[in-house]
Amino acid sequence: MRYVAIIALAAVLIIPLLGEPVYAQGVGNLTITPTRLVFEGRTRSNVITLVNNGSETATYRISVVEMRMREDGSFERIGEDMDQSAVRSAKGMFRYAPRQIELQPGQTQSIRILLRKPPELPEGEYRSHMLIQAIPKGGAGRSVESLGGSGDLSINLTIIPGVTLPIIVRHGGLSATATLSDFSLTPAEEGRSNPGLSFRINRNGTRSVYGDLTATYYPSGRNNGVVVSQIRLLAVYVPNAARTVVMRLILPEGAALSGGKMEVKFTTPPSEGAVEMARGEFPVPQ
Repeated sequence: MRYVAIIALAAVLIIPLLGEPVYAQGVGNLTITPTRLVFEGRTRSNVITLVNNGSETATYRISVVEMRMREDGSFERIGEDMDQSAVRSAKGMFRYAPRQIELQPGQTQSIRILLRKPPELPEGEYRSHMLIQAIPKGGAGRSVESLGGSGDLSINLTIIPGVTLPIIVRHGGLSATATLSDFSLTPAEEGRSNPGLSFRINRNGTRSVYGDLTATYYPSGRNNGVVVSQIRLLAVYVPNAARTVVMRLILPEGAALSGGKMEVKFTTPPSEGAVEMARGEFPVPQ
């Protein structure tokens, strides 16, 4: 007699949103704007807009999770069994609706977020992440099957894609500064002809820092530089004191990194005036 064991598993694939707007193919061809919300000053409400750019109707579930930024800028979800002593959660400070939506192709839906800060809230920056998950139709998903032994073992793994965006609440007179340090050139990755530029963004203060990075190369004896790399909308979140960054360098045709210097600027986004927060430079070896 043959026995069949069927094990149904579900895994959530979470992709943090880093820029704005975003086209989230893994979540049913979904466009999400903005990809980051900040409540500060007199701001008490915000709206997130979802657009289904796919050709099929899709259903999405909205929830709130806690996430931690690693020093390399990647994120990990904080489970209930993990140390949460450093987490300053904003989860209980806002309400949102709806919590589940169905979008026809081309349809738009807004999620409204209302801030409700508790009385006597200590000064600081608080953060949680909104998780938007596509709900598979009829158990649809990627399947992993294994057959062997005296019976049949069937494992059905459904991957539930999701994206997260930070919800940040700032309370009180907060400030932060940034510096750039530990510059080095890294070897080209496999399949790439140009090296990378590695360095650290150091954060000091009571709030996160957020902005754009621009790397400019100045060849020896020249005052005019050429922009060789840019990264938009990069953050170092509280409580992290630093973040390691690697910028992939794109040089003009026929140019080479030999002598001169590399300059990196970290500025606030254009919507906040493109104010310089930090600048660093280092000599490029011959």
